[in-house]
Amino acid sequence: MNQVPEHSSLRIDRLAGAFHHKSTTYKYFWFLALLDVLDEGRTSIPLRSLYVRMIKHAWYPVNYFRLSFGVADKLHEVVHQLAMLEGLPAQIKANDLEFALLHSEVLKSIRAINSLGRYVPYRFLVPWVNVPGDNDKLVMSRSQDAKYGAPYALFADRIEVPVEWAEYFTIHSPVLRDFTMWNLAQFIQARNPNVPQVVDKLVRPPTRNALNAQRNLWNAVIDHTGDLPCIYTGSQLAGADYHMEHFIPYAFVAHDQLWNLVPADPGYNLTKSDRLPSLDRHLRPFIEAHWKLATVVRENDLRTKLLEDYFTIVPEPLHQVTDRNLFTDKLRDTIVPLHGIAANSGFGEVER
Repeated sequence: MNQVPEHSSLRIDRLAGAFHHKSTTYKYFWFLALLDVLDEGRTSIPLRSLYVRMIKHAWYPVNYFRLSFGVADKLHEVVHQLAMLEGLPAQIKANDLEFALLHSEVLKSIRAINSLGRYVPYRFLVPWVNVPGDNDKLVMSRSQDAKYGAPYALFADRIEVPVEWAEYFTIHSPVLRDFTMWNLAQFIQARNPNVPQVVDKLVRPPTRNALNAQRNLWNAVIDHTGDLPCIYTGSQLAGADYHMEHFIPYAFVAHDQLWNLVPADPGYNLTKSDRLPSLDRHLRPFIEAHWKLATVVRENDLRTKLLEDYFTIVPEPLHQVTDRNLFTDKLRDTIVPLHGIAANSGFGEVER
């Protein structure tokens, strides 16, 4: 998606051009922040407010999903730094995050937020003001001159968006957001080539699925086999006493595929959180639990759409799988690489 809506008088070609030369994510997040504020009807916008909006958009990809923005990306560095300076959780709600950063009195935090001003407000304007090099003062002065047709006039503490540009951005906001997110996804995917579901990791998930259908299937397994032991603690799991647990953390896989879910002791699941299991201790019982599920499905001819999740693991319907060694090898060959990539992405291993 490389096209933006046209306009009879605005230099829209230069809007697309603003994204042509990029080695970092800041232009994407700056533009998303700008659209946010304009959608609220504001055209005179404090710079710190925009920097905080940028951080808000980048928070989940960096701190929850642990995506890399590339070694040269300062926004990634700032977002990670603020999480530690402010003691804010990775899963903080967007509005709470914005309030905390706008009202922070931590000097290091304020400096980190304002450091974004060294780059993004000026570089985004270059296609319009035609200033070579890094002459920020000239960029600022030309942006305030209407003859250059810039999308905003840049001042030391704020930007001012001309009426015609504000109307364009507001009217076409959905399309412009899609344009930005599509290009951002391509940019980040290139820097995280082995990470799954990058496009689903650019925004905070609205809510997590309840996993009731998956739980019902595992309840059927328990009904046919008796209590199922927790693969982590060995405790027996009655039908109402377990959690559905993502073996490879949801924060890495960003999906609820059945082959990555397993019943677990509630206390251990809460302790494990978004950390990785120990493959030495837990991979074998994890695979055995799934083979037990496959056996119950086959012997009782259970049918549910959920079982289609296993098509990415084995090349035939689960109720037809009879080769335990093949099933074990296929599931191991799926889990082990994901575990390694997640570890390299910064997901730590649970201690016990």
